[in-house]
Amino acid sequence: MNRRLLILLGAVGVLAAFLFFWDLPREREREEHRTQAEILLPFAVERVDTLTVARADGGFTLARSPGGWVIAKPLGETADPDAVERFLGSLTELTSVRELVADPDSQDVVSFGLPPSPRGVTLSVIESDGRRLGLEVGDLSPGQSASYVRREGTSAVELASDTAHGSAAMSYQTFRLYKMFAVEQESSIVELSVTTTDQSWSAALGDRRRWFLADGRPLKHIMVRNLLHDLIHSRVRRYERDFVDDETWSAYGLHEPVADVGLTLADGRQHRIRVGNEVDEELVFARRDEERTVLQFPNQIRDVVETPLVELIDRNPVLYNFDAMESFTLVWEDGTRLTTTRDDRDYVFDPPVTDPQLYEAMFLPARNVAFGIERVQAKAVMLVAAGNDARASLDTVPIRCIMTWPDEELEIAIGWRAGDQDHWLHVQGEQKLHQIDRDLFLRMRSLLVASGRLQL
Repeated sequence: MNRRLLILLGAVGVLAAFLFFWDLPREREREEHRTQAEILLPFAVERVDTLTVARADGGFTLARSPGGWVIAKPLGETADPDAVERFLGSLTELTSVRELVADPDSQDVVSFGLPPSPRGVTLSVIESDGRRLGLEVGDLSPGQSASYVRREGTSAVELASDTAHGSAAMSYQTFRLYKMFAVEQESSIVELSVTTTDQSWSAALGDRRRWFLADGRPLKHIMVRNLLHDLIHSRVRRYERDFVDDETWSAYGLHEPVADVGLTLADGRQHRIRVGNEVDEELVFARRDEERTVLQFPNQIRDVVETPLVELIDRNPVLYNFDAMESFTLVWEDGTRLTTTRDDRDYVFDPPVTDPQLYEAMFLPARNVAFGIERVQAKAVMLVAAGNDARASLDTVPIRCIMTWPDEELEIAIGWRAGDQDHWLHVQGEQKLHQIDRDLFLRMRSLLVASGRLQL
């Protein structure tokens, strides 16, 4: 190949490359324009304030409120936020296949099943800035593979995918909240009230994120946490009846409920559940918030809220939030030490444990110590006169435990007096001793034994 031909081919290549890159931005612009033209409802999900599905049966309206999504029409009740977001997301994916009739007359419009045909449905979205987008949806095409649609404000009838017809047929039932409350974490709850036929009490989240009754008595953190967890994660089994009037509540035992539970969230939102008659051994009738709807709900809720208050009172000498405890160090009377640090769901020991078998042998005893510290309950309290060392009044103090939180450290000691079967626990800085069962001492000793650092 001679030199002149090579130069010519090179020039052609350079020219082709130049034309390609010169036209690339224009091609992208044209592609973007085509894509925007094909999207039937171009909106951003996070900007939507209201979605309405209007049809002959009345349809429904979903509205965003400060507390989340609600089925504003016809129910006025909390909606499942995940279901609403999924539906809105699916609407943004509706696209036009092609234009069918550019300027149809009114008879053509009705023949396609579009409004004002009674078969027609109008989907409309209002964004936070007031912008409105609408889409009329009619019948399926003869082949059932496409839907007849018309964008609000235009005259042309278009063909869209059959998913448009499915969206238009959606029922408000799809968006009902089957979780009892639209609350994700029990940690967002700051107040709790319980009223049953046998007791009535209220509590609030206080210092160190512990729960306290209105009179100042502490509640067992783990029991309140489990109660709240069961409440917000339980699911409605069935929506029994909508649009209930005041005279009808009594048929379900909800005019004078056997249990009434109220929750207040950190952002000020409030929720309430009232429990009525039993449906059967597994279910009860219930009412959520001020909704005019009767629900069927698992009967376990009665077992949870009817727990006697005396069983909820916390007599743990250590009034800290153990969910936030970072580590504990056991110190035997001969100076033997073992530190256990929480690492997510794992434990890290100091001195380090590198043998996998030894680690497995220590893991359960370590967890048992953590549980034991959280659940220990004082059976009695012995006050020690001011000026006297409370810990020195014990004849034997074989073990101490130093616990750490992000900004605090606390030491407790366990020992006994001659002739006592039970053990006594002393909290650093207190002028009293707490009488406890032997269980916590045995748990601590078992961990030291399992580590091989203590020989009995």
